[in-house]
Amino acid sequence: MKVVHISTVHPTFDGRIFHKECVSLARAGYDVHLIVQHDKDETVNGVQIHHLPAFSGRVNRIIDGNKLAYQKAIELDGDVYHFHDPELMPVGLKLKKRGYKVIFDMHELVGLMIRSKEWIPKPLRWLMEKTYAQFELRAFKNFDKIIVVTEKMVSDYTDIVYSKYKSKVEIVRNYSLVGNIKDTSPKQIDKDGKTVFIYVGGLTRERGILQLVKSIQKFEKGKLWLLGKWESSDFEKECFAADESNRMTYFGLLPMPEVYQYIQASDVGLTVLNPTVNHLASLPVKAFEYMAATKPQIMSNFPFWVRSFDGCAIFIEPDNGKQLEDAFEQMIENPELRESIGNKSFQMVTEQFSWEAESKKLISIYKNFD
Repeated sequence: MKVVHISTVHPTFDGRIFHKECVSLARAGYDVHLIVQHDKDETVNGVQIHHLPAFSGRVNRIIDGNKLAYQKAIELDGDVYHFHDPELMPVGLKLKKRGYKVIFDMHELVGLMIRSKEWIPKPLRWLMEKTYAQFELRAFKNFDKIIVVTEKMVSDYTDIVYSKYKSKVEIVRNYSLVGNIKDTSPKQIDKDGKTVFIYVGGLTRERGILQLVKSIQKFEKGKLWLLGKWESSDFEKECFAADESNRMTYFGLLPMPEVYQYIQASDVGLTVLNPTVNHLASLPVKAFEYMAATKPQIMSNFPFWVRSFDGCAIFIEPDNGKQLEDAFEQMIENPELRESIGNKSFQMVTEQFSWEAESKKLISIYKNFD
């Protein structure tokens, strides 16, 4: 069976799309292709990559990206098309009209996020929300499967808004590649005897990065490592300006194997996100990656997270600087606590939260298309 994954938004070697889904399908014997922004066509880990050019801006990506992705998709003449970006719903509908099997991998509840998107002019947000809802309804009506990443996305959204199509919805959680992370050696880096707190992911205001930078300033024995992409140069400058005591180190946007090395070298993972609609319903992949590296965490005290990660973190109110500072102090001053929480975390991720086990659900979806 020829399987074609498509994304115009995500990086070539995205953790979920490439390293988990595409590679798992290739290892299961499927003929796997990935249409994505890249600098060349090549085959990596059994996945045949068909490159799209880099797009200059969001509008260019939506218009030219959809056109080029559709052209390449038709040329490949796959059996199943699996796409990962909401803006590709028109492409998916065209492919479905041609009689192909189509899967929409719904990473986030985009329809509920539009009103808070700063890049969309406020007068247009209502119109875009309505337009998106129309496309999403057509997707649920016409596509063969809708994949979501948490049960909360089902209970709080798809089962309510699209109850008529609930048989099409499958949950494939974004768990970590436990084996890959466990076997990764720590980055050789001098920590100067300090307790290192690490954050991996998008460096944005809504993910609480500025508060992390401000709170770590009080701790001479603490260090903050940031890995990811800044949401803007202005926000990056604001965070560097807040690093008055030089406690923060920024390492850039790195390939996942190298990211795992930094996680292994750190002491405590940070998952202190603000309570947006998506965050409240998410199971953040960074949390599982920290757990697979036997790291304790400081996490936002969202009810869904407290239930899911019980015993694996110190939970705090995400917008409470005093609670964050108290959690920093506990982790710095109590290595036994770090070790205890880290060991519990590794046991839990191995037994309950590994991609190695979760990938079987993805393979099962495809087997039903055979």
